[in-house]
Amino acid sequence: MYVDGTYRGQVSPWGDDYVNVGAGNTKVYIVAEFTDGSRVTWGPVTRSCYDQFDLTIREGSYTYQAR
Repeated sequence: MYVDGTYRGQVSPWGDDYVNVGAGNTKVYIVAEFTDGSRVTWGPVTRSCYDQFDLTIREGSYTYQAR
């Protein structure tokens, strides 16, 4: 997972990850790498954040919800 252009770690399937970002626009980009060598990318998506929010990624879609 990349946040604002910086690699911020990996998330296991159906897992969660938490990152801290500054207020304002935040860009998220995801790369899923599989054991057969194939890759799937998602994003980038940019959203404005001034508090906490949840970003849920599913195959082909995402939801963004402020807390």
